[in-house]
Amino acid sequence: MSERFYLVLDQGGHSSRAILFDDCGEQMAAQARTVDTQRIGGNRVEQDPLELVESLESATRAVLADLSPEQRHRVKAGSLVTQRSSLVCWRRSDGSPLSPVLSWQDTRGADQIARLPGEREWVRQVTGLVANAHYGASKMRWCLDNLSAVNRALESDDLQMGPLVAYLARCLAGRAVTDPGNGSRTLLMNLQNLDWDDRLLTLFGIPRGVLVPIVSTRCRVGAIRAAGTNLPLALLNGDQCAAFYGGGEPERGTAYINAGTGAFVATLIDESQPLPPGLLKTPIFCETRSCTFVCEGTVNGAASALDSVGRDLSMDNYLALDHWDRQVVQLPLFINGIGGLGAPFWRPDLESRFHGEGSPREKMVAVAESIAFLLTVNLEAMTGAGLPIGRIILSGGLSRFRWLTERLAALNRVPVTVAEDAEATARGAAFLLAHKPANWKASDGKNAVVNERDLSPEKVRNIRARYREWRRLMPGA
Repeated sequence: MSERFYLVLDQGGHSSRAILFDDCGEQMAAQARTVDTQRIGGNRVEQDPLELVESLESATRAVLADLSPEQRHRVKAGSLVTQRSSLVCWRRSDGSPLSPVLSWQDTRGADQIARLPGEREWVRQVTGLVANAHYGASKMRWCLDNLSAVNRALESDDLQMGPLVAYLARCLAGRAVTDPGNGSRTLLMNLQNLDWDDRLLTLFGIPRGVLVPIVSTRCRVGAIRAAGTNLPLALLNGDQCAAFYGGGEPERGTAYINAGTGAFVATLIDESQPLPPGLLKTPIFCETRSCTFVCEGTVNGAASALDSVGRDLSMDNYLALDHWDRQVVQLPLFINGIGGLGAPFWRPDLESRFHGEGSPREKMVAVAESIAFLLTVNLEAMTGAGLPIGRIILSGGLSRFRWLTERLAALNRVPVTVAEDAEATARGAAFLLAHKPANWKASDGKNAVVNERDLSPEKVRNIRARYREWRRLMPGA
């Protein structure tokens, strides 16, 4: 019988979840609460901070309430993983929100980024990021420039702002701090010392005093009070950072793709290794000033692109994509700028469009195909820079679709392993929270593998030909 249980709180774009694992990696219980996301105009994406807090509290109470008193006593620690790059402002004194959650998809601060032409390479060297409005700094500046409640709190020395994880930690466990994985996505953290950088703060006009401390990924934050328990909150991380540990310790030579609302692809990189052009350097786990880094690429328009185009085409349910893919013969090509074109191109203003005609089903398949194409561009940038990729491990909500695994295998000529547990984020967070136990159940789905040879030669040729044409049409490719 397992002696210890570990609770993961996972706050995402569509839901907040509380998931309980035992000390061997077996999932014991789970509860989810849906949350709303508001899209306002072309570049504003918001969530309600209080709704996110309540949803996590509700899911936590429900999971713990189902346990016996003896089982509850065996829940040793909790972790909190959140959407990186999402930003909140709140009152230091009581934790009440002063802004909505500005989602990672929100780019309202693009004008601030446009004023940094001479600083971009220096920012990239210091932060590991390409200066972009998805990250927190320009959102902080926007809040300071446009929200009167934020400025009143600043004047009275009662303002805090920072990553979503810091706000939720304040509300759930009484202490506002951030981990390096989330802190780095503000565009204000120096990767060398894992602290806020004074020159970056001056560049964006952010007072140091409004920011929260940066702590280790695994750190005693405070206590979550629910169902009669005081559960230590002992780990904070970004959702994608934790996902890279979904199958246990990451391996060199493997590319990890987590495909959900956005899609993120990463492979391990040495701290001193130069970054490929257009890609990112991300700390995924840091403890006592020692960090594990990945080279990372981002695709903003993954499930969010399917959702957006599906609404326009009145094809809201895309669960039949595998069936549609087998039916269609001639497809248009889709230039996917949903949410702004991410790595390695970084074009925030790219207009999404179809090349060629097609039925609504054919257009939806073309959108799906564009996700595989964008991921492949990032994988080619990694291998072109000398980072070997011998296999791909695919997780996230889109990993269930055969169209994605087939195209990735055909385009990259390596086996694609589909994670047995599609939601790698929670499993990875539990693995880290449990101090990486040797007997942890590895759930990387080694039996679910798609190879190029599993496809007909005609299909492989067609996929590669379409990819070449798509690259020809893609601006900057």
